Amino acid sequence: MSFLWRWSKRAVFALLILILLLLSPIAYVETACRGAQQVDPYQPILSDPAWQRAETRTLLTYPEWHIVHAYDDYARVIR
Repeated sequence: MSFLWRWSKRAVFALLILILLLLSPIAYVETACRGAQQVDPYQPILSDPAWQRAETRTLLTYPEWHIVHAYDDYARVIR
């Protein structure tokens, strides 16, 4: 029984060491990789908020220019 207990303690210790080794790159990146903060000089062309969409609605929307020009391009191809 003490043989099994001794090997189970070693297995748990080895598992903890493995977990620490796997987490060490994440800890390094999260603590040591810091960049300098830069001010974003971007100003929209039209600054009217009523004209613009909310930023949350623009990431996954299908671009309107593609909808408008897709059929024109397709007509040129099949012509």
